[in-house]
Amino acid sequence: MGLGRSISLLALIVWASFTASVAGAQTSPLDAPPLLPDLARIVERGTLVVAQLNRNLPPMFAAGEDGTLAGFDIDLAKAMAEKLQVGLEIRRTAESYDEVVWQVAAGEADLGVSFLSRTARRAKHVHFSRPYARQDRTLLINRVKGLKFRQSCPSVEELIRTAELSGMLGLESGSTNAAVLREVDPDAQPREFQSSDDLLAAVLAGEVAISLQGELLARRFLAGNPAARIQLRLCEIGRSQDQIAIAVAPGRYDLLRWVNVFLQQRGIEFDAQDLVKHQGSWDF
Repeated sequence: MGLGRSISLLALIVWASFTASVAGAQTSPLDAPPLLPDLARIVERGTLVVAQLNRNLPPMFAAGEDGTLAGFDIDLAKAMAEKLQVGLEIRRTAESYDEVVWQVAAGEADLGVSFLSRTARRAKHVHFSRPYARQDRTLLINRVKGLKFRQSCPSVEELIRTAELSGMLGLESGSTNAAVLREVDPDAQPREFQSSDDLLAAVLAGEVAISLQGELLARRFLAGNPAARIQLRLCEIGRSQDQIAIAVAPGRYDLLRWVNVFLQQRGIEFDAQDLVKHQGSWDF
């Protein structure tokens, strides 16, 4: 082999090695663009912190006897943490839905994943993702105590105007429905119950004629208590649906955009009937 040909071959080998190393460098994970600041903070910490109500609301979230958490919101939070390749910490210390929002607003959690209604009042303090679930507001009417409405479903306004039902309309204290009622009439005085279980037990027993709650709660109660359909009538009311969304800490726009893309890519948007009918865990 001639000297010139040897030099050419050597040059070709060197060039091939150089281009291969350049190509490898271009695709190396070490040289990937940096994460957006909001996401980098979570990844560096190694944990996604999620605030949640310290109560059970199956099928959205519930703690078993051994403390194991399960439900739609639990599986959703796990899926987001897995996508970020970090651990998950669910803080169940809030005693109300509003308190979940306040914890996120204070920066105590990255997200609030707790079947939160997206409202203008709450949106003054946190960002909200696109809705991942929707439900109607509903009434459960005791067929004996609520005879006045045996033919038609009343609106919230009609309930308030009906003087003889004063004290016979029940709802959960601190709920979005309580806020909606007072937006219609600041002087409204419904009977307020500390928990949804207490509210539903009261309307079933006739302690109140009508209960106001979200569709998920009403349908889950009727599905779990088929005999209650004999005593109670379900009405869907309201001009707009209750939108359920994820609360995001103030100013964390990168995280908000990422959550919205995640929800959209996975096609996560369900109604109350979808949620009640589903059996087992959710695969997002």
